[in-house]
Amino acid sequence: MAVVPYKSVAWQDNEPLFTSKLNQMSNNEQWLYENTPRMLYTPYNQRRSEGLKIASGILLCNPAPSGIQQHVVYFGSFFSQACTPVVVTGLMHQGEVRMTFGVKGIGQTYVDHRGFELLGGAIHHGTTKAFTKQFWVPWIAMGF
Repeated sequence: MAVVPYKSVAWQDNEPLFTSKLNQMSNNEQWLYENTPRMLYTPYNQRRSEGLKIASGILLCNPAPSGIQQHVVYFGSFFSQACTPVVVTGLMHQGEVRMTFGVKGIGQTYVDHRGFELLGGAIHHGTTKAFTKQFWVPWIAMGF
């Protein structure tokens, strides 16, 4: 049987079992299995492949005469308290100067379930330069 796209199935109280609905439920289960991303989380000697979550966003950074940027991103209650999410950042800019960014935990070295701090600077030939244009920093976090 070929798997067709997912289709919602609803049941009413005391409704008889119909083959068509049972077939659709079976099809939905197969569709979910085939369309669920396969992920592996292995930081800090942990190994998980189930119950994983991905969060992402884009930070807007405004011009800064100091050449230093610091932003805090909160995850809310998205990740569990035992989680140390892996955070990856990128950079979308207009090629003004060389920019360096890193992440750390909120008030600590490691990122935890609460969120992270993005720290960055514009350095050109060893000198800190001002940010004169807006730019964006996309980020992705993976945890459980």
